[in-house]
Amino acid sequence: MDTVENPDNIVNKVKKPKKEKTPEQILKKQQKKEKRKDLNELAFERIRVVFERLQLAWIRAAITFIALGFAAYKFYIGRVESGGHPLMKYANGRGIGMFLIGVGFLGLLLATFQHIRNQARLKKHYPEKSYSVALLSSYFILLLSLLLFLVLIFRG
Repeated sequence: MDTVENPDNIVNKVKKPKKEKTPEQILKKQQKKEKRKDLNELAFERIRVVFERLQLAWIRAAITFIALGFAAYKFYIGRVESGGHPLMKYANGRGIGMFLIGVGFLGLLLATFQHIRNQARLKKHYPEKSYSVALLSSYFILLLSLLLFLVLIFRG
């Protein structure tokens, strides 16, 4: 059975002309857009700060490993120079110290690569971001730990 449309429904389907917006409405809409943009910038800034804090935590951990390694090495050297014997036969302070310094270096190196990758991804969405102070600090600590490791290898 064919259904006949109600003429009232046909009238309702006709598009109504758009009302012209007042300047106040246009201004409100622009202010909302600007507020959303500001909120997005703040969100990206929070993400950038989180990446910085993560890198600083890795730096702190690496410095701890490097300091423990250096302390183990100095303890070993002090013990040997005073005429004492190493505490263990196979794992002496020099080996433990070099291992801990290497772990600190390697951990910070991997964290720095991760930080660089995260910063590049963030820069795609937030090109106004500032440079990373944590990254500069990472380079400095990496250089120092590499030099310390090389000194321990060649000092023997």
